[in-house]
Amino acid sequence: MSRPDPRPKSAHKGRADTPDARRAASPTVADEPDEAFARLGEGLRRASLGLMAMLFVARAYFPSEDADTGSGLTWVFAVLATTALAIAANLFSGTLRLRWSWADAAVIALVSLVALSAGHAADRRPAITMAWEWGGLGLLYLLARNLPKSRGESVALAGVVVATAVAVASYALYQVPVEFAQLRAMFERNPTAVYQLMGIDPTSPGADALKNRMYSQEPFSTFALPNSLAGFLVGPLALGFAVALDNLRREGRGSRLVAIGLAALPGLAMLACLMLTKSRSAQIGLFVALLVLAWRARGAVPGKVLAAAGIGLAVLVGGLIAAGVATKQLDIQVISEAPKSLRYRWEYWVGTWGLITDAPSPYASTGLDASPLGGGPLDEARSSRTFWSGVGPANFATPYLRHKLPQASEEIKDPHNLVMEVWATAGVFAMLALLAALGIGLRETLGPAKGEPEIAPAGEKGADWLIAVAGLGWLAVWVLGRLNPVTNADLLARWLILGVAWLGAVLLGGPLWRRRGVPAAAAGVGVLALAINLLAAGGIGIPSVAMALWMLLAIGLNLRDDRPCGRRREVGGLGPTVALACLWAALAGTFYGAVIPFWASEAERVVGDAALASSPPAFEIGRQAYTKAIEADHFNIKPWVGLAELEYLYWRSPERAQRKEPQFMKPLIALDNALTKPWRNPNNLDLRRQQARLARRIRRDLVDAKPEELLPLLTTIVKATRYAASLYPTRATLRAELAQASAEIGMYLDAAREAKIALQLDALTPHPDKKLPQGTRPYLEAQIPEWEAKAKEPPPSPPRPPGSAR
Repeated sequence: MSRPDPRPKSAHKGRADTPDARRAASPTVADEPDEAFARLGEGLRRASLGLMAMLFVARAYFPSEDADTGSGLTWVFAVLATTALAIAANLFSGTLRLRWSWADAAVIALVSLVALSAGHAADRRPAITMAWEWGGLGLLYLLARNLPKSRGESVALAGVVVATAVAVASYALYQVPVEFAQLRAMFERNPTAVYQLMGIDPTSPGADALKNRMYSQEPFSTFALPNSLAGFLVGPLALGFAVALDNLRREGRGSRLVAIGLAALPGLAMLACLMLTKSRSAQIGLFVALLVLAWRARGAVPGKVLAAAGIGLAVLVGGLIAAGVATKQLDIQVISEAPKSLRYRWEYWVGTWGLITDAPSPYASTGLDASPLGGGPLDEARSSRTFWSGVGPANFATPYLRHKLPQASEEIKDPHNLVMEVWATAGVFAMLALLAALGIGLRETLGPAKGEPEIAPAGEKGADWLIAVAGLGWLAVWVLGRLNPVTNADLLARWLILGVAWLGAVLLGGPLWRRRGVPAAAAGVGVLALAINLLAAGGIGIPSVAMALWMLLAIGLNLRDDRPCGRRREVGGLGPTVALACLWAALAGTFYGAVIPFWASEAERVVGDAALASSPPAFEIGRQAYTKAIEADHFNIKPWVGLAELEYLYWRSPERAQRKEPQFMKPLIALDNALTKPWRNPNNLDLRRQQARLARRIRRDLVDAKPEELLPLLTTIVKATRYAASLYPTRATLRAELAQASAEIGMYLDAAREAKIALQLDALTPHPDKKLPQGTRPYLEAQIPEWEAKAKEPPPSPPRPPGSAR
């Protein structure tokens, strides 16, 4: 028997009328605001996912080899903004959704260690800039891991990667027969104009590199180097081959022959372009990836079909080689020079190992540090900490030169090996984090299925919108990069080809992508091919190349439905999302503090450069602009260099006769300030050489100078040249310049010693551009006995004052 309720009926009525009771009785009333927030969160997620894909496309459309100059910081800012949108999506949905793997932890550790290494770098501004480039790539990787909600969206991201590679390759195929021919004709008419167009000093080593590149048939597309282009292409190309191989199975939507036939054209564009780059490391990476694919496909694809596909691919490659040889785009040197290329790599690696371990160079111990005219800060620059913490991002080039072998061919910016590059940049623990990220990632993406077989459904619907939004990167590059056909009509053809080729790749490859879907192993072999390429070509510090690596790794991990790394987990409550928002705010604040001063400084520097380039130069406006640029960013050396040039031109201007005090030292003082610690690096090789050249220019201009006026100039020449020779001890021309400069101020013993070393280095190097200029070798050979004889002569007696006793 039920117990009566002692409360009055009015009590029952009051409880029913309360808001809580109404929500309990009518759940839809309570759920309406939550559903609205959930819809808003989902909209923000899709928006941030689309923006992330669009940023990937845009970054591949403008060069990234000069990222240390700040050319990609607007792109990094856009990635930060997209990350904020993604965090807001989780805030509105009320639940943090993420995927997680130990590979993710290794990537985060790697990026963090590279960022921390910028704190002790000698050249701080490029180090800070490159640290943010690494940070932007790390955020892009995390967004690619966690924003895709379904398998179809990750598959669409894979399509975006391949379509972007097709667009870049298509432009390269246009570049070789059309733009290269136009550029060569322009160079033959007016070489100076071409150097100015490219922003290259005709007297710098980069001038010879540009000339060799123009007369080469190796395309570089939207990159600055053919090897960088090959590094970007090889991963997506391996992914495309994997998808095509998977579609050899009968199961799937539509005709496999039609799907593979349509996709063959964009695939052929990537393959032909990769071969034209003549990148042997990329070709080896692709070959290894194909072997792994063939091994994995055994049993799943009939043996006859697999053999026929292999034979067909071999015939295709043979045909491309024959066509390349017939059109003189390829030659036998691709094979014959392979041993030479490997020897060059070995020389780079030996020098890099010397940098990492701080091994002494036999050519560095020449008494330079003991001289009162140079060598001081070099001792502080040398540190065994390089093994543990590296030299910092974008700081490899100068320390490497102290360990460069005399016979090595280039003054490289990276060691052409991804493991050594990361080790030299951020230390041994960063190198271990890199190996962990790649090792775990390849195990997850290429490993056998766990539990249920990996699902590769035929084209999950609902992700076509992502392809369309990603294509808008074609427009975003106007703002984020340097590809604006409106302000630069010369870029119109490039921009149109990139857009049309991207759309064509999507339309032609769509049936193949939707027929069976994309297996995780397809992205895995892309990572493998790219990693093998980076082992010999280097470039993990080049944002566009590294972006392809990390994006493929993220996609491959997402597609492993049978493993924990591919499952999207939910973390309830707002706490974790709020913590992420706080972390993002810290990153944004750091970006503001580190980058905004640089942008302000560069804006003022541009004003100064424009004032200096005007006719006649606006000296006072330029001086004020450079001064403001210096005050805005103490790390930026460019305003100091501009100010030095301004002071030199001002001294040479017609108003010179009206000035009573000598001002020819002001340009040299400005360059001295550009080398001041702790803000700027005193061991900057380029500035030291520029300092010596500027002092020589001033000396030539001082026709009627007195000896006491020439003495500080001669001292500056010797000191700057000694610094340069200490920084690059195996450069024969530098040692010859030092010998001549030492002799001019009476340091004959030093002059003879440096001349002998210059001759020795000249004999060791097989490279014409590293040898002594014509006539210098016989001059030094003739001067050495004379300088040695003068060194043995007693110094002249000082003059006696008038009237003194004899």
